[in-house]
Amino acid sequence: MVDLSSTLPADETLPAGRTAPRGARPDVATDPAASPTADTLVASEALLGTLPVAPGSAGAMELAAGARVGRYFVIRRLGAGAMGVVYAAYDPKLDRKVALKLLARLAAVGTEDARQRLQREAQALAKLAHPNVVGVHDVDVHDGQLYVAMEFVAGRTLGAWLREAPRSWRAVLDVFVAAGRGLAAAHAAGLVHRDFKPENAMIDDDGRVRVMDFGLARPADALPRLDELRASLTEALGPRALESPMTLTGTVMGTPAYMALEQFEGKADARSDQFNFCVALYEGLHGERPFAADSLARLIGALSAGAVKPAPRGAAVPTWLRSVVLRGLAPEPDRRWPSMDALLAALADDPARRRRRWTAAIAGAALVAGVAAGAAWYARQQARVCTGFEARLAGIWDEPTQSRARAAFAATGLVYAEASWRGASGRLDDYTQRWVAARRDACEATQRGEQSGALLDRRMACLDERLRHVAATVELLAAPDADIVRKAVEAVAGLPRLERCADVEALAAEHPPPEDPAVAARVAELDARLIDTRALRGAGKYDRGLKVATAVATEAAALAFEPLQARAWLVQGALQADRGAYAEAEATLERAYASALGLKMMPEAAEAARSLVFVVGDRLARHEDGRRWGTHAEPLTRAAGIAGAEAPLLDGLGAVARREGMLDQARADHERALAIKTELLGPDHLSLASTLTSLGIVALMQGQLDQARAHQERALAIFEAALGPDHPDLATALTSLGVVAQEGGKLDQARAHYERALALAEKALGPDHPDLATTLAALGDVTQAEGTLDRARALSRRALAITEKALGPDHPDLAVPLTTLGTVAYHEGQLVEARAHYERALALRESAFGPDHPDLAVPLNLLGIVAQQQGRLDEARACHGRALALTEKALGPDHPGLADVLNNLGEVALKEGQLDQARAFYERAAALWEAALGPDHPALAVPLTNLGEVALRAGQLDQARANFGRALAIWERALGPDHPNLAYPLTGLGRALLARKTPAEAIPPLERALSLRSAHPGDPVDLAETRFALARALGDAPAGAGRDRPRARELAESARAALAAAGERAIQTLAEVRAWEAAHKR
Repeated sequence: MVDLSSTLPADETLPAGRTAPRGARPDVATDPAASPTADTLVASEALLGTLPVAPGSAGAMELAAGARVGRYFVIRRLGAGAMGVVYAAYDPKLDRKVALKLLARLAAVGTEDARQRLQREAQALAKLAHPNVVGVHDVDVHDGQLYVAMEFVAGRTLGAWLREAPRSWRAVLDVFVAAGRGLAAAHAAGLVHRDFKPENAMIDDDGRVRVMDFGLARPADALPRLDELRASLTEALGPRALESPMTLTGTVMGTPAYMALEQFEGKADARSDQFNFCVALYEGLHGERPFAADSLARLIGALSAGAVKPAPRGAAVPTWLRSVVLRGLAPEPDRRWPSMDALLAALADDPARRRRRWTAAIAGAALVAGVAAGAAWYARQQARVCTGFEARLAGIWDEPTQSRARAAFAATGLVYAEASWRGASGRLDDYTQRWVAARRDACEATQRGEQSGALLDRRMACLDERLRHVAATVELLAAPDADIVRKAVEAVAGLPRLERCADVEALAAEHPPPEDPAVAARVAELDARLIDTRALRGAGKYDRGLKVATAVATEAAALAFEPLQARAWLVQGALQADRGAYAEAEATLERAYASALGLKMMPEAAEAARSLVFVVGDRLARHEDGRRWGTHAEPLTRAAGIAGAEAPLLDGLGAVARREGMLDQARADHERALAIKTELLGPDHLSLASTLTSLGIVALMQGQLDQARAHQERALAIFEAALGPDHPDLATALTSLGVVAQEGGKLDQARAHYERALALAEKALGPDHPDLATTLAALGDVTQAEGTLDRARALSRRALAITEKALGPDHPDLAVPLTTLGTVAYHEGQLVEARAHYERALALRESAFGPDHPDLAVPLNLLGIVAQQQGRLDEARACHGRALALTEKALGPDHPGLADVLNNLGEVALKEGQLDQARAFYERAAALWEAALGPDHPALAVPLTNLGEVALRAGQLDQARANFGRALAIWERALGPDHPNLAYPLTGLGRALLARKTPAEAIPPLERALSLRSAHPGDPVDLAETRFALARALGDAPAGAGRDRPRARELAESARAALAAAGERAIQTLAEVRAWEAAHKR
């Protein structure tokens, strides 16, 4: 009898269809610390004019490092541009680094006209030897693809610069004027940019502004036909049409939000660039675009009417400057400035500067020398006032401090200490350098009269608080133990962002200290202790941190200063969650949320709500409540305006959606989180690894093994690059890769990943560290699946002992190794022992989570399976029924997570001979999986195989063969021809053919099933049942058609021995073997 419904279910909701229970698998932290990194190296994309792309032609080729393109050697891929791919490359002829852009394969590259056109445009761009334009060095064709060699520029876009921090109108104007000079130079060379916007200009590391992406630049005779443009416009009337470039016959026409009215009519000249420039400048000055429009149609209406929005309330932009910009935004090109040069002259004509120049002139020649001397003295004084901030780092992050900490790391003797030190110290160098720059910027803004002394005080106080975070973290690094060395990089990466200290609105919204000087002093002391607590949390010292946070919360209540109390509760709740005390964390975080919201402390309220999404929705599995917290967290996070804060919220919502089985939603949430982190922090930042791990889990649950493997491999690469090859945190990624391999039936590969993870963690952490438990449980699970039960038992017992020592005998995490131990006992036929392990796992979870938590379903299901094998079918039905009720209540009646339980209920009905009831359970399970995962997902093969068994017992042999055949096809397509799961439907097919009295036809599928089960040892009862079926086929086949009665008797004897050793669960099959042997004596 095929007993797939009796195979033990997973401890977590992983893709179904497995043949044995899983132990622990890695999950993700949903609120990883995000920190700024050094400015990302950006290659400019100053492109040549585009050519039409041939229909169906390939895109730009992907090149490996070292590939040669013309005379250039590829270093690495930088990213994809609008029409191709950009690489960093080396020019050996001139010994320089360049940015190399390969455009998509072009339909007309091979024609003489195309080559001449490329030549003309390259010459035109090469003439732009201007300091405010990214230079083009070379253009040619390689293997049918146009490539352009350009100046390699390190920096960030003008758009990124604007988003980094609030900028004064003078600073914005200075940057845009420099960009305008680059546009003016292009116009002088006869070129029109056609798509100027903040993302198409760069500020390099030296502060120089350069216009880039001349991919739209083209001569007047290259304009598209009007009918083509109208078709493009019609296509653009969709989502995000304002932000997305309009394309036409392979050519980008511009970005609608910045386009002049004439560009929508197929016309463009230098005055169109002027309009684009003024839209961008208006946006930089006011923080919003000049035309109110939420759709492309409304934008065109506003452009036609010249309906520029009023200046925002409180705008500091002078009237004269607004007037200059408004002229450049005129709907009719003739009403704009005559040229870009004329616009730049108007922007330079500041009336205040004119007045100062006039006053200086009439002061008389006798005063000139004195005025000049005074101006020079003032400049020297200003420079002197805003310098020397590096001295503030003395004793916090200076050479002596670094030397002591470096030596302390080395003294730990940990194999990963050097790599952790490099990662942490490099990030601290970057953070403190940016802190000095931020301090200088705040000072100079006040000296220039751009901000008040009160605002300067707030900015400096914010930066002082950031420096206290640095000091608290460095203090821990200077006296490290193994945990601190391990968490060092993550702790530094979690330092609060400096950009917040330039957010005027956020600083103005902060609560002032108490009026009573004594109370204010005590509040400051307690806030400093909270900073220490956050540092302890970042270093993984949860117990110490929780003790301090609890004490601060108690004293804050006595002081009756609510802002401090809210901050203390927030840290206390986070640490309670870190310790696994989720119910306590929920109560504390709710207090923090209510207090912060009442005080209008938006960042704190948003952080509390985000944490509650994860704690309530994921850890406590109250999914609807978790989503409800998400509806609070989302607007608060936006209102708080903290860059990147939406990413951990999305990761938390993704975890909740994954728990609910809403896998498409989970994937979308995690993908958005990944995009935000990538844009803010770069593609290799440590915090991306957790989101990639989550995406890998979702892909695994959806049966997308290749995608799951790709996500986990990228997470591993990020961990290794950030932490070094010997860091124990790599074990998490390796274990995740092992789960993917195991799910794909590659047990040896899975075991190799687990063993590498275990060896790395043992070497780094020692043999008894709590973090070894997950990998030990996973390794125990795969060795159990391979049939190596003695080793599986030893590994699981070790995981149990480590977890129990670390967390105590009553912690719910013990349930994972307990279920694996129960599984080993089950496969050895030790049902009493298996039952004891499962009952303890159930009791631990019930005590921790209550009687209605869905995580109780796993041990209940396992207990039901044991009861089935012991013949206690009423008890089995009760266990499976309760598991179904808990799962259905948590996930709803249509969730695929119910299918495992339904299969087990079907097995009970099958054992009772209730074939119609069994069929109903199996059909519902199949329908749930097919609706959620599609008709070809390997999970669907489980109920199909069981439906084959029902049909076989009902004598419906054609239906049985159809079900077994479909299950076999699904598994073979998904898992390959050598996966051990194929033995189930193969054995079923053989038995169906035996029932049709065609034993010779039954031999091939049964031989294949036996070969698979012998090559992949698993449950000995399964192997015995296949041997017995093959014995029947060999014994009953006609002479000359495969009959081999001596071998048949050997197989039956081997099956009998295994079934006898299996105990109670194999009694029925054992009786069948003995009866057959008695009837087939020699």
